[in-house]
Amino acid sequence: MSCAASSSEPSGTGGGAGAAGVAGATGSAGTTGAAGATGAAGATGAAGRGGAGVAGASGSAGMTGGGGASAPTAGCGKTTWPVTNDQSGSTPYTLSVNNMMREYYVSVPAAYNSSQPTRVVFAWHWRGGNARNITGNGGFGGAYYGLKSRIPDAIYVAAEGLNENGQTGWANTGGQDINFLKAMLDWLDTNYCVDKGRIFSVGFSYGGIMSDTIACQMGSTFRAIAPVAGVMFGSTNSCVKQRVAAHMTHGSMDTTLEISGGITARDYLIGINHCTTTTQPIEPSPCVQYTGCDAGYPVVWCEHTGGHTVPSFASAAIGTFFQQF
Repeated sequence: MSCAASSSEPSGTGGGAGAAGVAGATGSAGTTGAAGATGAAGATGAAGRGGAGVAGASGSAGMTGGGGASAPTAGCGKTTWPVTNDQSGSTPYTLSVNNMMREYYVSVPAAYNSSQPTRVVFAWHWRGGNARNITGNGGFGGAYYGLKSRIPDAIYVAAEGLNENGQTGWANTGGQDINFLKAMLDWLDTNYCVDKGRIFSVGFSYGGIMSDTIACQMGSTFRAIAPVAGVMFGSTNSCVKQRVAAHMTHGSMDTTLEISGGITARDYLIGINHCTTTTQPIEPSPCVQYTGCDAGYPVVWCEHTGGHTVPSFASAAIGTFFQQF
């Protein structure tokens, strides 16, 4: 499949890059500990995602640690980078993917520092929506599903779906949307200092379907997904079976995308992440978390009594879930 990408964008002036910090030593795995969120592990813990802390004599491991620090991307240390272009009236960035020009908007944090790896959040619009719904206040809870104000230190990306049968969305026909995503990831790596261990996906309806498609086809690229009223296209037998943390929300009265489709996606991730079928309640209600999942790969399921919508608790819950990594 062709995925050659070309782009055109204005450059922002970012001043001289700060000196790169020295990476923390990667600890060796303990007998029972899981990685800490900040990288400082206790006597039985394993090192976090590359933090610089020294193991304490009796520290305990954090809740969701991952692996060692990722290698710096090509954008680390650059003194200029593409500016935020998601303001009203601004021009989208473009990439040529599969002989089509694809459009997307980017929001760069005000305190962005090219010497520090930065997390990335992809936010996908619903069927018939557009990227502007996500960048503005139409994205249920505020910009980027309300996450931009909750996690201000992230780079945010809102892409434009293709029009199929009169409605925009993420059908991924012939892999075209996953190829678009891969091209955007390459563009981000080239232009920004990306934390490859903290890339996230969130979306409602067709945007939730896109997040589930990512879990199926690119699980190891993403740290966590948060589909709201999403389902997984096709059989999970075709999935690459790579672990990814998940926060999943679905209404029991949804008649647009029935909850059974969300349950299929949930059960796939429970299996991939080696969770048990036992749950324990967590905040906010009605969310539950599955027990026994692989360290760093939790699965949260929030089944509410509404229909095809983003419930009021979703933005805060997803923000808290993403911030633990």
